[in-house]
Amino acid sequence: MAKTFLALENGPEAKFYAQHFHNFATVSKNAEMEGYASYLLGKSKWLCYEFEEAKRLLEQSLTLLTSQEDKDWDLIVKANKALSAVLISLGSEKDSVIILERLKTIEETINP
Repeated sequence: MAKTFLALENGPEAKFYAQHFHNFATVSKNAEMEGYASYLLGKSKWLCYEFEEAKRLLEQSLTLLTSQEDKDWDLIVKANKALSAVLISLGSEKDSVIILERLKTIEETINP
């Protein structure tokens, strides 16, 4: 449901469902699931203008996703792009550009 409401850009509803998924993932101690849940919740918080919390969650998501042995590179790219958008919202355009520049190499590698 969170993914659907994110697609509709309905932040409050996305945040509601993403929070439930994040709670479940955290309690289950499944790092891969928690990484995805943190990504969804971070994007939801961004839509709700909760930029600092969105940044924290997206950074957490990236930490969890990149620590996996079998990495989901598409999700890692999405999480980095979401973090880049949050950084722009926080006035850190320079940091956002650095992330986007690094992503170009990854995207060229995973999508030849």
